[in-house]
Amino acid sequence: MADDDNPKRSDANLRERERMRNLNNCYDQLRQIFSFVLSLKDRILSKQQVVTHAYIYIRELERVIGQLNETALIELQSNFFKLIELYYKSPEGSRGEKGEGSWSVSLASSTRQPSSSSRVTSSS
Repeated sequence: MADDDNPKRSDANLRERERMRNLNNCYDQLRQIFSFVLSLKDRILSKQQVVTHAYIYIRELERVIGQLNETALIELQSNFFKLIELYYKSPEGSRGEKGEGSWSVSLASSTRQPSSSSRVTSSS
């Protein structure tokens, strides 16, 4: 029996194609960011390279966050959860679309700069 004859299989294939399209859009967004940051003009990063650079970036963020004091860490975590909430309430988040939308502007207006008391000073 062909896929066209089985509506459940056709629906599953459609969902899988949409899932892969969304996943590839995410790779493309990360690829653009890392290509810009790494000043790559003629070279396209592979998916493995994109994931590797994302992993390195996340580990560096973890290191930086580990150096923050507790107040700054709580504020950072709160802002992160606001960002996630705003994204999923946005049309982009509900459809899984690529690109920036109103949610990124909303976050910028709803967050405040860390106060001088929440910054960590180095004694070295």
